[in-house]
Amino acid sequence: MNNLRESAGSADTLPMDTLSMISRKYFTFRRHERTLWIEYRNPPVNFFNMDACAELHDIIRAADRDPSLRVLILTGGLDDRYIYHLTLPELAGVVEWISGSPLPSFSRNAITGPLLRGATALNLSLLRKWPTYQRLMLAIARKLRRRVPGIYMLLEMHATYFAIEGSRKITIAAMNGSCNGCGTEMAACFDFRYMVDDAGFTIGQPEVLVGVVPGGGGTQRVSRLLGKARALEFMLGCEQWTPARAKAAGLITDHFPKARFRDEIQRIADRISRLSPVAWFEARRAIVTGMDMSLERGLATEMSATLHCCDDKGARRVLAEYTKVVEEVILGRPDNPATIDEI
Repeated sequence: MNNLRESAGSADTLPMDTLSMISRKYFTFRRHERTLWIEYRNPPVNFFNMDACAELHDIIRAADRDPSLRVLILTGGLDDRYIYHLTLPELAGVVEWISGSPLPSFSRNAITGPLLRGATALNLSLLRKWPTYQRLMLAIARKLRRRVPGIYMLLEMHATYFAIEGSRKITIAAMNGSCNGCGTEMAACFDFRYMVDDAGFTIGQPEVLVGVVPGGGGTQRVSRLLGKARALEFMLGCEQWTPARAKAAGLITDHFPKARFRDEIQRIADRISRLSPVAWFEARRAIVTGMDMSLERGLATEMSATLHCCDDKGARRVLAEYTKVVEEVILGRPDNPATIDEI
């Protein structure tokens, strides 16, 4: 896309000063109007690692503070390469550390197991809801990374995935290559997921094949997209799904040919970026949080979202303009009212 600006050079192409201050080894930026493309580069095949995870976390947080941005798109910065999966030496190191720690025994014990799971759930809840607590825990975990690599990985990955899910921007995973493991888990955090459909790329969650589980949220987030039966088929079958199969199952939003992949996603981003930010943020919040609630609590969340939208000046202005248009082209033309597409 000719009108995308490469941001690896001067700071004036970046969306804000905080982004230009981030130390970037794995990511470059491209900005198009209200959209920020975040491109991952780790030759030769774009394996993911925790340093890149921490870098992405900082990028998401910084971009979130830029009011001029509406859409964030994560894609691969190498041709035909998205996020292959977690780098194997890092994964092997974590597995070795866990096997030598008392954690497996604690988890299996009838008394300490529930305590361990309860403490983990509480910690993750605080990590998600309280930024100050998150910063403190990440700072401690990063200092102790070599001593407790498993705990560090857990905190770093979940903090980054929470940042994607909690972003005040619309987020898109643009998979321009095959996607596996943590790449699939991360994609499940995004609002929309798109794949190239004519280059032989696939998506998978093959952890069980090598003796582990999708431990970066895959058994939870991906299952919420697929449902129980499909999730069991996907993760226990350890098959690579084509874009068409992934779309049919609900794992991805859509797929496009490689030649127009970026243009199609940019078109979608442009359309979204023109919507009321309050309306789409509140609608997304009501949908995502409401699905895990009773109907009554979900409806209460929807009511809260409605109140927030009604209190927004921009939303009220748009509604007034829409009312005026409807009066002119429908009520004012009873013999030849405008169609919905024309409106």
